[in-house]
Amino acid sequence: MEKISIVIPTYNEEKDISACLNSLENQIYKNFELIVVDDGSTDKTREIVKGFKKIKLIEGEHKGPGFSRNLGAKIAKGSILVFVDGDMTFDKNYLKN
Repeated sequence: MEKISIVIPTYNEEKDISACLNSLENQIYKNFELIVVDDGSTDKTREIVKGFKKIKLIEGEHKGPGFSRNLGAKIAKGSILVFVDGDMTFDKNYLKN
């Protein structure tokens, strides 16, 4: 079972990030890491992400989602990279499929 690294760039996602992270934590496929790269949010996004135990949070400056995705990819340990956005939610079979 290959390890998957999920990279999520965020910027002011306080309304959506909890649902996104909950849907990813509830995946059937369990060999993955979650990396959130905050792009200088001015809302409570970072505080919400810190409430999740197994998530790596990188706090950055506002340089855009592409920069944040690349930053997350640099620290990713998985052999498969998955890039999603903070306002998305996923079925429990998303990673398995």
